[in-house]
Amino acid sequence: MKRLMLIILTSTNLIHAEEAPDWLMPADHDYINRIEALDSFHTQEEPVVPQVQQFSSRLELKNATRKAFNAKKWSEASELSRAVLDQEPGNKEMRLIRAAALSNTKKYQESIVEFDLLVNQDHDNRDAWYQRAHVLEKLKRYEDALGSYDKALEANSNSSWIYYDKAALLRRLKRFDEAIKALDESIRLRPNHVWANLEMGNILFSRKDYANASRYFEKVVELKPDAPDAKQRLQICQSKLAN
Repeated sequence: MKRLMLIILTSTNLIHAEEAPDWLMPADHDYINRIEALDSFHTQEEPVVPQVQQFSSRLELKNATRKAFNAKKWSEASELSRAVLDQEPGNKEMRLIRAAALSNTKKYQESIVEFDLLVNQDHDNRDAWYQRAHVLEKLKRYEDALGSYDKALEANSNSSWIYYDKAALLRRLKRFDEAIKALDESIRLRPNHVWANLEMGNILFSRKDYANASRYFEKVVELKPDAPDAKQRLQICQSKLAN
């Protein structure tokens, strides 16, 4: 994407789903899901117990929390954000930081508690619903994850990446017709979405729909010639159609 994963901060704290870096995307013939791959990118760190009393003001504490999060010091960000929330339980930014930091330390159950508090407080928070879905996938609560993706789309239906991630989960659940519908939306919103086109091509290829699969593989090869398996599968499609 060029978003989070879970959340990546800008000066105003959040990069949205449409902006996540390409290296977070699935990229092999086994359809390794991006969400499953995130663990390998987690920063390895020793748990840190920050001395909250060292901060002279609440603003200084918040700035330290943002700085720790930006530096991917997840344990520190988690503890500092909790200190802020002890004083400001309604602070949505700090709640989102804490939820994401907990997820990045693989404390998924605790992370979901924080995400639930946040979406109950701010029902239209697209980023919270979207990232909550990722964590629910980690917990293998797949139906809840799909519901969370839908809530994110209710808040903002113009995100190609949310449709894509929903489709990836549906494909893993072998709900291919629903996955195709979600990919249609993803590609409609972003025709040059490499990974949505690749996923669509792969699903159609598995159904032996070589004519339609070839169209998507052609698009992928045009946009990203080194995309995994796209050239090979395009050649297979062309061979099948020629015979």
